[in-house]
Amino acid sequence: IRAASRAACREGRFHDAAALVWATYPYAFARTRYEIVEWAAAVVAGLGDDLGELGPELVTIVGWGHGVRGDVAASSTYARRAVELARAQGRDRYLPHRLLIVGAILRGDGEAAAAEVQEARASLGGTSDPRAAIDLLGFEAFTMAISGRRQEALACIDEALSNARAVGNPSQIAWCLYEAGVIEAGHDNAAAAVALDQALELAELVENRYMTGIILMIRTRVAAESDDDVGSLTGFSDMLGHWYRLANWANLGNAIRLFASFLASRGHDESAAIVLGGLRGISERSPESLQVREEDDALSSLQERLSHRALETHTTRGAAFDMRALVEYCQGEIGRLRADLDDQTAVSAR
Repeated sequence: IRAASRAACREGRFHDAAALVWATYPYAFARTRYEIVEWAAAVVAGLGDDLGELGPELVTIVGWGHGVRGDVAASSTYARRAVELARAQGRDRYLPHRLLIVGAILRGDGEAAAAEVQEARASLGGTSDPRAAIDLLGFEAFTMAISGRRQEALACIDEALSNARAVGNPSQIAWCLYEAGVIEAGHDNAAAAVALDQALELAELVENRYMTGIILMIRTRVAAESDDDVGSLTGFSDMLGHWYRLANWANLGNAIRLFASFLASRGHDESAAIVLGGLRGISERSPESLQVREEDDALSSLQERLSHRALETHTTRGAAFDMRALVEYCQGEIGRLRADLDDQTAVSAR
């Protein structure tokens, strides 16, 4: 497919290349094969202003690529362009609206996400697409949870899960279970763990790498909040390796940030400061690759416990890391903490 796409672009057959991109997208999305974003960008550049029937899809895929790299603003810009292209063609705008929904949820803007859900649903009109309908129910549940309507969110996700099971799509069942786990997390961690473990089993069964990664992230957070340090460290090691291998810097950054919070919550202040310094340094050198929030809880707690000089020293050390070095440092800390837990267990057993 790669060779065919390159040949089509080289020979000026951009509409053929567009068809290849769109046909490959579902597989690429599930398996996190981000090379397809480059193919889509090449076709968009080659076609110029006349993007043709698949223009909305191509522009959305390019926007997805920006989102993967952590540039939510650019991702949303492309998604809005795709919405307008689809509207001009009189077609549904579900795919770009989905990208806008995800961006709003990542920003914690439940109101904007809810508005995009309604726009996406309206754009489907009378078409019967059960997968899109299930997807939107799940996102609607997220918007309810963000606005504090947890019981309504759980009822909404129950409906989505029931519909997904009726359709029989393992990836959608896993996605709904993941959403249920996210909504339960922090309220009923035992229920969240059950839903997330079921979701992870399904995602791994169908080799949906993207879903596997995000489920691992929430499952690890639940373990950390439940004081399961062994499970937490295993989860951190797995998800850092997962996102690094897939070169998904947005989710890798989120995973590293979550690990920094874990370190700070367990009193490993120097290590947490080094990790946060690494995130900030990478963000400053490559602002399109990683977004770092100023309001990180971990950073706030470190500012309270460490002197300004100590915090500056440790964050400066981390800021010298590139992404590979930062991940290696995190994995080294995970190994050290695991060894400490093993020593404590051995002492207790005597």
